[in-house]
Amino acid sequence: MNESKYEKLVDEMAEWGNTVSALSYLIKHVCLTNDWSYAEIWCPDAKQNFMTWAGAWAKNENNFERFTKFSSYFKFAKGFGLIGQTWVEKKIIINNDLINDKEFLRGDIAIKCRFFEAAGIPIKKKDEVVSILCFFFKKIEEKERKELNNLYEYLNSFIENKLP
Repeated sequence: MNESKYEKLVDEMAEWGNTVSALSYLIKHVCLTNDWSYAEIWCPDAKQNFMTWAGAWAKNENNFERFTKFSSYFKFAKGFGLIGQTWVEKKIIINNDLINDKEFLRGDIAIKCRFFEAAGIPIKKKDEVVSILCFFFKKIEEKERKELNNLYEYLNSFIENKLP
């Protein structure tokens, strides 16, 4: 996916009316374009104490239905797990070993879905994290790593005025 495609997606996001709908549209199209299987959206609760699950997109919903359902019960404090680390560090975080990560509490289901690696991408407005996108993979190859970094850079350079 190149910058012109990001630009079109980000421009279209402004039309969705709310942040979660806009980000749902974004993750779907990013996954379809890159042939990625699954992504989640996490947003801070009203008191900014926890990141809570706000939605997901799956290439094949039947394969990932249990993972999606299980994720929806979780919330992450700042610094805890991939989501919490991404929140605190305000930068892309890649976890190359979900299975052996003691803080990744969805490991059993991740194995069944063949998710062994994941990347958290913060979405920032005025240097505050307003959402986190989390993409899951069997393996993050160099191509995916480059694309994740491009997505992070582009979103946080141009999304400020585009999110509803």
